[in-house]
Formats: sequence, C-alpha cells, structure tokens
Amino acid sequence: MAGGVLMVAGLVISAFVESLDAVLISFGVLSGLGAGLSYSSSVIVVGFNFERRRNLATGFAVSGAGIGTFAMSPLMQLAKNTYGYNGLCLMCGALSFHHLVFGALCRPSELEKMSKAKDSTYKQDEEKRKGRRLLSILKEIMFLFSDISFMFVVVSMTFFSLGVYLMYVHFSKLVITKGTSETDAAYLLSLAGICSGISRLLIGFSSNAENINELMLFSGCFSLLGIAGLLLPLYVGSYVGQAFFAVMLGMYSGCCYPLLNTINVKLVGIEHLALAYGIEMFGAGIGSLIGPPISGLLEFSL
Repeated sequence: MAGGVLMVAGLVISAFVESLDAVLISFGVLSGLGAGLSYSSSVIVVGFNFERRRNLATGFAVSGAGIGTFAMSPLMQLAKNTYGYNGLCLMCGALSFHHLVFGALCRPSELEKMSKAKDSTYKQDEEKRKGRRLLSILKEIMFLFSDISFMFVVVSMTFFSLGVYLMYVHFSKLVITKGTSETDAAYLLSLAGICSGISRLLIGFSSNAENINELMLFSGCFSLLGIAGLLLPLYVGSYVGQAFFAVMLGMYSGCCYPLLNTINVKLVGIEHLALAYGIEMFGAGIGSLIGPPISGLLEFSL
C-alpha cells in the first residue's frame, strides 16, 4: 500500500511539473520507489503463501506484467497522442491507485508466521531491547552476502537488468531508425509483452516438475536472450527480424521471475526469503538504472 501511495503521488506530480529535474524526482525517484516496493512485496507475498506449487503461483502472479505490456503499450501511445503527456501521467496515476486496493487484501500467511516464530525467545528480548533488531538485520545481510551461490544470482540479476531494460528502452528507437513506424514499434513491444506473459506461465508450469533444476532453467533463459541480442544486428533490418527479436525478448526476459522465490528458498531458506528477494531486486534496480545512460554515452561517443 505504501508503494501505491508513492506511485500515485509521483505520477500526479509529474503531470503538473515542467522542468526535467522535477520530473526526474517525481517520476523517476518517487514513482520508481513506489513501484519497487509494490512489486517486490507482491512477489514475496506469493512466495510465503505457496509451498508445493510456488513456481506456478509466482508464474501466474508475474504474468500480469507481460499481459499489461501487451495491452498497455498501444493504449499508452494512443493516450499520449490524445491527451498529451500530462493526461497520460494522470491516467497512469489513476491506474496505480489500484495498488492500494489490492495491497489491503494481502495478509501474513501461516508459512510466514511459522518462519518468524522459530526464534520466539529472541523476539522477547527484541521487545525489551529494540537495538538488537538492527543487529539481527545486519547479521542476516552478512549471512546472505556470504552465500556464494546466492551472490551469483544477485550479480546475474544486475547484469541481466542492465541489458534487458536497455533493450526495452532503445528497441523502439532502433526499429524506427530502420524504417518502422511508431505505431508498428508499439506493436512490437506488445508482442514482447504477450510473449513475456505466456513464458512466465509456462515456466511456472514446467518448473514444478521434480526433475527440473530451477538454476539451470534460470541461466539457460538468460543465455538464449543474450545470444539473440548479440545476433540482433544481423536481422534487425526487416520487420520479421524485429518481430522475432520481440518474441525472444518477451519469452526470455520475464521467465526468471517465477523461479526466484523457489531458488531463494533452496539457497538461503524460507526465513530469509523477503530480504533475499529484496537484495536481488536492488541489484536489478542498479542494473536498470545504469544501463540506459551507459548506452547513451556509447552512442554519442561512437
């Protein structure tokens, strides 16, 4: 719910400010912080509420992101053309208000209560000496950072986000320079969105099988997307090639998210799920923050 409040506030403020610096703060910082809080907490809630079919449940939950990209890309372009930038921000703010409604429906699960009840003696001391809470958080962070396998996942999410959000930001611009219209470029993003939603569901279904290794599936999807990106200059000149890359981008950019909850539980345990996922999303945020500016600097320097 707190994330929803920040998103609504940032988008509404963005509709009325005129300077770029103010937009960077309202839209980039305020709305971005709200989006991060909302997304991370919603996935963690699913991880705590499901045990046997956690991958499938997470796949259903995060598939909405792909479906939203599919539906909203052309609608956002239409809204911008019809109502302008200010109207678009207000409409997005109204949509973001739904975070408050759905956030109010989330409640602590029995699995979460059990994981937090393992150290009841410590919790009694915590109530008496609240300073130990900070110490316990620091110990948990040090435990997670000392797990080499978990840190590899964090690093992979950082570099993945550095590249994939660069693709989403600049892919439309790239295909337009190749002669594709803005409308057709928006359709390519919609194609990537629907493929992302489908792949998240498929990954959720397939990874529930006992003989599936989530880490192998996780790294394999990243590898295939990386190969498609490396070969993009060879086929980006045609609209068919652009559509092919949109399919690859959608299919393999979103399939990691249904797996993260189960990977974290296997690597560090259910009691560390929330902080582990938060660290991974922090790494992903760093990657998405520095990726587009780096690409811009490379474009101007070459």
